[in-house]
Amino acid sequence: MIHNTKNMQNKLWYIALGSALTLVVTVTGITFANNTSGEITACVHVKTGMVRIIDGAAVNGCTTSEREVHWNQAGVPGPQGPQGETGPQGEPGVAGWDEERILALEQRVLALEGQDNGPYETTISFTLSNGNPDATTLPIQSDDKTEFSILIFEATAGQGGPVNVAELAVRLDTNGTSYQNLLDDAYISIAGDIYEYSYVSEIDADTVMLVFEFEPNGLEIAPGESKEIEFFVALEEQDGNYELGQTIQASVLATDSVYWQAEGYDDLAPSAFIGDAIGAVHMLDLEQSEE
Repeated sequence: MIHNTKNMQNKLWYIALGSALTLVVTVTGITFANNTSGEITACVHVKTGMVRIIDGAAVNGCTTSEREVHWNQAGVPGPQGPQGETGPQGEPGVAGWDEERILALEQRVLALEGQDNGPYETTISFTLSNGNPDATTLPIQSDDKTEFSILIFEATAGQGGPVNVAELAVRLDTNGTSYQNLLDDAYISIAGDIYEYSYVSEIDADTVMLVFEFEPNGLEIAPGESKEIEFFVALEEQDGNYELGQTIQASVLATDSVYWQAEGYDDLAPSAFIGDAIGAVHMLDLEQSEE
């Protein structure tokens, strides 16, 4: 039988080249780490089909018994794929917040930031109202009770958060006589609502704290809001109770915070009470009858 030697050699050469390509897939990243041409160069022995990878830029290339072959390290990029189909409609998003809810959230955040010595600590401050009565002589009667407004002040919540007042205290100085001889009743007015005092705490012989309770929900003061509070006294008849020339004064002091019950997001500390609303000193004298 006669064999075609040339065809056999060609088959062996292609088989060897295919094996070399398979090997190159494994070792290309290592063998040609420094090859920047993007091309792989190899020498294939024309008789045995042995393949060896060489550096194409090297001076010493293939021998006379070898054939030099080349192929690219990366194939030619394929064509761009077709446009994908349009996806389904997404679900509706969550409805946005209105300005009122956003403002409430911002105030809450400021309050939380201000709880630890921050600039937005929840506070309540006291100032005299523009309409607070000036010092004057109050015209009393010797045989009947008389009623006067002797203090108008404003209680203002700071920007750190709302303040809810459960109990409010007004200091009353009766200057030399017992409040029991002088005072028949006392109450405060807030936006037309009347609150009578609930109990009395005596500080000394002629100074007491009149405490007003706001039940069941308390007196709510929004951040930055001011509540104007007017304090009234109903005085006993003068005859047999106190001397003419007696004086009376009402005040609200930050240092009297111990007599208050108020809270923001937590109970208000004494340092959260700011300012004083000190009323004028009023003198009591008999009402002059008109002739």
